[in-house]
Amino acid sequence: MGVKMPPGLSAREVQALYDRYAPGMYRRAFALRQREADAWDAVQESCIRVLQSSAAFPC
Repeated sequence: MGVKMPPGLSAREVQALYDRYAPGMYRRAFALRQREADAWDAVQESCIRVLQSSAAFPC
């Protein structure tokens, strides 16, 4: 299952956003979940939800 890219964002821009925010998201998720795999799953699911809903937010 692929994730649709939001209109107006290139793959490079999405990667830059992920690189910027994923480490902080991971730290928070790990503090809550206490397991590395669960924390990364939470980060991944959060990023997917943001990408899927980003079309609803005007730039």
